[in-house]
Amino acid sequence: MTEQPPQNYDNKEEGPVKLPPTSYSNVARIHSTPMELLIDFGVIAPEKPDLITIQHRIVMSPQHAKALLKALGENLINYEKKFGQINFPKDIKDIDEFLKQFGYK
Repeated sequence: MTEQPPQNYDNKEEGPVKLPPTSYSNVARIHSTPMELLIDFGVIAPEKPDLITIQHRIVMSPQHAKALLKALGENLINYEKKFGQINFPKDIKDIDEFLKQFGYK
C-alpha cells in the first residue's frame, strides 16, 4: 500500500496542522520499561507469516499509554454501536492461542 502525502487540517486553536503519511499496520508488539511503553507497529505478510516488518515505533509514558487505552476502548464501543460487533474469524477461537504462532506469549 502506498503512503499518502501529508494532508492539512485546521485546528481552531493552533491553525493548519500538517499530517504525516498514513501507514497500515496489522501487528503491534508492546514492550515496557519502568518509565516507558514502546509500541512497534508493523506488517505481517500472508506469504511470510513468520516475518514481521516493523514500520514505526511509538514511545510513550505509562500515563499516556493508559489514556490511549481508555480512548481506544471508548472508540471501539462507539464503532460497534455504529457498525456492529467486531468479531474475529470463526477459525480463531482463542485470540491468545492465535497470536502465539507469531511469537506472542
